[in-house]
Amino acid sequence: MSSWTYTATVNIDKLMQIAGRLNTIPAMLDDIGEQTVTTIKQNITNVGAVDTGEMRNSIAFKPIQDGIILHDNVTYGIYNEFGTYKMAARPFFIPAVDKLGEIIEQKFTELIR
Repeated sequence: MSSWTYTATVNIDKLMQIAGRLNTIPAMLDDIGEQTVTTIKQNITNVGAVDTGEMRNSIAFKPIQDGIILHDNVTYGIYNEFGTYKMAARPFFIPAVDKLGEIIEQKFTELIR
């Protein structure tokens, strides 16, 4: 009776390199948050939603355990974003968040290279 033996060798050097970079994720999230806040602020200016600058200056992010929270600290930001029956929408937040996926993909691609 014949017997077959198969041996596989797996090189985990690249995996170990990636594991060594995982500690950079918090700094990467901070960078993503800062880039997104900058984009939101630019969008506010671009859509003409600047009167006093209070809304633009209130845009911030907060790191949390598994990501970031983006927010404004004014009560009227939502009315600019979605509009009212008297005012057309001037979206500034959602377009920036839509770009967030591209930023995250780029950062994680850099992480695993």
